Formats: sequence, structure tokens, C-alpha cells
Amino acid sequence: MTHLRRAAALVTATATVGGLLVFDVVSLPQQGVAPRVTTLALASEVETLPPGTSPGVDAVGGTGTVTTHPVPTDDFTLVGLTWDEGDAPGRVEVRVREADGWSAWTPLDPVDGGPDPGTEEAALAAGVTGTEPLVTDGADAFQVRVAGTGPDLPESLTAAVVDPGESPADGSEVTGTPLSGAEADLLRPRIVPRSAWGADESLRRCSPSYSAGIEAATVHHTAGTNGYSRAASAGIVRGIYAYHTQSLGWCDVGYNFLVDRFGTVYEGRAGGIASAVRGAHAGGFNDRTFGVSAIGNYETAAAPEAMVRAIGQVIGWKLSLFGRSAAGTTALTSAGGSTSRYPSGQRVTLPRVFAHRDVGMTACPGRTLVAALGAVRAEAGRYGGALASSTRLLPVQADGDSGSELLTYDPVTGAQRLVDVGTDGRSAPLSSTTWSTGWTHLVPVEADGSPGQELLLYDRAGGRQALLDLAGGKVRTLSSVTWSRSWTHVVPVESDGSGGSELVVYNAASGRQQLLDLAGGRARTVSKVDWSRSWSQVTALEADGSGGSEVLVYNAASGRQQLLDLVAGRARTLTKADWSPAWSHVVPVEADGSAGSELVLYNRASGRQAVIDTRGGGVRTMSTSAWSRGWTEVLAVELDRSVRSEVLVFQAATRRAVYLDMAVNGSTRTLAQP
Repeated sequence: MTHLRRAAALVTATATVGGLLVFDVVSLPQQGVAPRVTTLALASEVETLPPGTSPGVDAVGGTGTVTTHPVPTDDFTLVGLTWDEGDAPGRVEVRVREADGWSAWTPLDPVDGGPDPGTEEAALAAGVTGTEPLVTDGADAFQVRVAGTGPDLPESLTAAVVDPGESPADGSEVTGTPLSGAEADLLRPRIVPRSAWGADESLRRCSPSYSAGIEAATVHHTAGTNGYSRAASAGIVRGIYAYHTQSLGWCDVGYNFLVDRFGTVYEGRAGGIASAVRGAHAGGFNDRTFGVSAIGNYETAAAPEAMVRAIGQVIGWKLSLFGRSAAGTTALTSAGGSTSRYPSGQRVTLPRVFAHRDVGMTACPGRTLVAALGAVRAEAGRYGGALASSTRLLPVQADGDSGSELLTYDPVTGAQRLVDVGTDGRSAPLSSTTWSTGWTHLVPVEADGSPGQELLLYDRAGGRQALLDLAGGKVRTLSSVTWSRSWTHVVPVESDGSGGSELVVYNAASGRQQLLDLAGGRARTVSKVDWSRSWSQVTALEADGSGGSEVLVYNAASGRQQLLDLVAGRARTLTKADWSPAWSHVVPVEADGSAGSELVLYNRASGRQAVIDTRGGGVRTMSTSAWSRGWTEVLAVELDRSVRSEVLVFQAATRRAVYLDMAVNGSTRTLAQP
């Protein structure tokens, strides 16, 4: 007798996406849909084998293969098998009855994702494992065969059949937006949020967890049919969500994004599209990565061009939010686990965009999609590169008053504007023009004795450098030369008492560092020395009352921090300390009236924020708080004429900006939201 156990009715809810961030999401009906998960114990199903077979011997599968009889069900779009840990079956194959008859037998590999060992999610999912699910465009029966098990199936072997229900979102056409010239900084891929594809938020089993940042993207596929209709895509996403949470016991859908064959991108795991939400997509390598899964089986079928393009765009966009390029490699540490290729603690160098099979015991994302990863990386580089280098904001002093002006520049188009910012946060144009493209660093300096009205431009790729005068809101070139390439940091400092015309240039990859004097508009080398590598932040500040000759260096990966004194052009260590890692911004501010010895620390992934006092070379925490996640710029400005106690936070992808006042011992008060 077949025993079916229906899941209870579930509560409808909608998801909250992105906090303060505004995304180009699809305007669809927002309605949670409760999927129906039917589970069937399979051990008894071998008692009624088709005529001509006997337990342990199947004419199709061969000796040692056990086959169930065809099991009719209500309509479903997904089927997977689960079992208790320690009770694993042999090789599992499934076929389903679709509108045009029975499908071919499809091998279902053991699930190759899952939460990292030692996490809350891993504890919730302990004791049960299973196969990757088989996705179908619609079926009403299934059949299972297992090779190598013997005459009996494992007692705990269970089939989970998912009917995702119907949503008003099903069948809506959503495609990616092409990137185009001057609009590059305004565009990001269209993403269908959870509420729009009908996610029932009551299925989630725990709150989102976050990594300290994002270093890489993992590409997957879901397996199953490649011929699904556009109308079926949202239902397939709901089915995967239900299987991951209700059958495998995970907190949420394992992937951060899913992409259908039409190029539609769906938000996967909840917690914020632009945040470093930790998924369950690649066991052992979920931390600091995000997973994008192609809906379909790409072991033999080629991934459609629209899908490849959309995968590249969402990867490029997401990496750009964390200052990462799709090119090159990164080093990740394995958390181990049964699905990982690498034991816990092993450091592995991987491409920034890598296939799941690079870290997991799997063929995922399939031979043809692996072959298409070059095209994915190229699209991610094109799309994300333009976004990452989109409009830059820089506070400058151009008109001689005590307030700040803002200079904006788009390296893609060369468009540049200079605006005056009033005490209410509103901007009045001063000038606009077009510069040459590709400047990677814009640094306010003092080079001619005219209090801070110069701007140094530097192109890291080509080594180009130009010094500009901004007096009166106009732009005049003072000098143009070629420097060495690949300086990752260009930081104005005061090291010789001449009023602030020096620069520290530093290469984080090699550790090379030079101190340059810009007096008279020319760069003269004062000193050269090799520093430690991998400092992610190099920040000039005033910490000891000597007039601004200190530099703080910080490594976001390890938390290492040193405070250096640059008197006479040489770096002398004042203090060393280990901070918490992953501060994405270290910004000098004036928060307590002590002439500029404070720092704002901000973690873009988590929203953590702290203000610390470095007066005397020490480190004292003044305040901590939680800001919105995802700010790409944190800049000290002068908005209310109160001596640089304000901060401008800015999100490049959405162009959202907020002015904050930090004048009261580091506490934060919103001044304006232009």
C-alpha cells in the first residue's frame, strides 16, 4: 500500500529585499504561494514490480538493480530522493511521465551542495541527505531504479514530489537590461525578487547569515529538463526552494540566484540581493562566495546565449558591489565536509568565477556550461567592470569658502561635473565638462600653496597622471606625466611641514611604496621602501598632534593594523594591533573637536560601523552602530560649516546618497538625503 504524506498548509508572506537599496526589479504581483510536498517511502514499492522482473534483477538495469513500479501522482515539477545518513542507496536513476510520454532514465547524483560544517544550518539539516532534484516541465508519475543495492531498497529511502502551485507571476516575461555607454552606472540586471516569484517565507527555517565580504562566484546547474516553458520557470524555482527546505532541511534555497534559459534572473536565498548572504550552494566554500544556478541540465545540452549573458551580468554586478573583478583568482579556505574536494583548513586558489566542480565532488554545472565559463567571465567583466568604475564622487575645495564641493566623474564616458553642496544637502552646479576616460584615482592635493584646490588624476592601467587646478570651479591642467603602473593606493599626506603636498603611492600586490613631493606641480621622489603586502586600506590621519604626518595601514582579510609616522619621509611604526577583519572603509573624520584624530570604520557587507579615536597613537572605540548594508562610498565632507564632522554615504549602483552628522562623539544623525 502506498503511503502518501501531505505537507500542511503554509502561511503566505512576502519578502523584504535590499534594505535601503533600490533595485531594478520586476513589477509583478507579490503573492506567496504554498507548494505541496508529497513524500513516499520507497522500500515497499519493489513488492509490485512490473511483470518479467524479480527483486534484485531488472531486465533494463541489469543484475543488482532494484526498480519500483511506476508511481502515479498529482502534477509536479520536481522529484528528489532522500535518506537517513548511513543508509545510502547505490546509483539512483529516475524517469518521469510527461505530456509526451516517459522521459529517459536520468541519474541523480547525491546532493553536491549544502551548508558548511559547524554552522547553524548544518545542525538543522543533520541526519538527512539526498539527491539533487530532477526538474521537469510538468509530470504526473515517476519511477525509480537503484543499482548496487541488492534485493531491497534502504528502509529510509524516500521520494519527495513537489507541486509548486500557481502564482500570478508565472509566465511573465522578464529579460536582462543591456549595458549601454553613459547609462552604465545606472543599470544592473533585472532581478525577480522572492515576493514576485511567489516565495512562501514561512518555509524558511532560520534567519540569513552573512559573510564578511564577497570574493568569488560559483556557477551551478539544477539538472533535469531543458525544454521547460517560460511559464514554468517561477514554479521550478518554488519547487527547488521547497525541496531544499522541506526535504533536505536547509534554511532556505541553497543558491543566491537562479537563471532560466530565457535569461531571467531570480533572487534565491533571502537576506538582501546586494548583501553577502551565505548560501548552501557549495559545501565547504559557501563563505565569501555566492552561487548562481542555471535551470536545466548542461552536461550535454548547450546553455542558451541569453542564459550565459544573464549569468555573466548578475555575477559582474554582484562582484562590483564588493570591489571585485570577474578576472583573476582569489584564495579561499575550505570548511571541509563530505561534498567538498578539499579538507577543512586547506587554502585553495580559484578563479573569481569558478565552476562548482572545481570545489565539489560533482560534474556540476555540466560539460557545456563549463565550456561557456569564458563567455560568462567576459560578460561579467564587461558589465561589472563598467559598474565598478562608474561615477566617482569626491569632496574637494574649489571656491574658497569653508564648505565642500563635490566632483563627479564617470571613467566610462569621461563626463565630469563640479557642484556646490549647501547646508541642506542640495547641489548647485558650478561647471561640467568631458575629461578623457579611464582615470582610476582622483586625489585632492595641495601642490601650489593655494589651500587644496588641486586634483591629481591617475590611471592605474596605463600609468597616466595629471595634476589639475580647480580654483573657482574651473579646471586647468598644471602638469601631465607618466608614472609607474599598478599603484593600488594614492594617498595625500603631510610629512615635511610644507603644508600637505606629499603623496604616498603603494602597490598592495608587491609591497612597493614611494613617498612623492608635489611642490610646484611636479612629482619628486622623497623615499622608496618596500612595505608588507596586501594592505587593503592606506589612510592618512592626524594621531599625535604633529600636524598630520601619520598613516594607518589595515589588512581587511586578517585584521592586521599598523599606525605609521612618516616624519622626514620615513615610516616609523607607532602602534600595531589586530582589529576585527572585513572593514571595507577606513575614513578619517572630525567627530569630537580634537582636530581630526577619529576614524569611521564601516563593513559594507554587514552594515557594522564604528568610530574610533586614534589620538596619541592609541585606539579607543567611541561608538558602534549598525548602518544600512551596501554603501560603496563613505566620504568625509563639510556640509554645515562645523569643521568636517559630516559623512556622505553613497551607493554607486542605485545612486542613493545620505549626509550624516558625526559631531557628537561619534554618534550619527541624518542631516539630508539629496
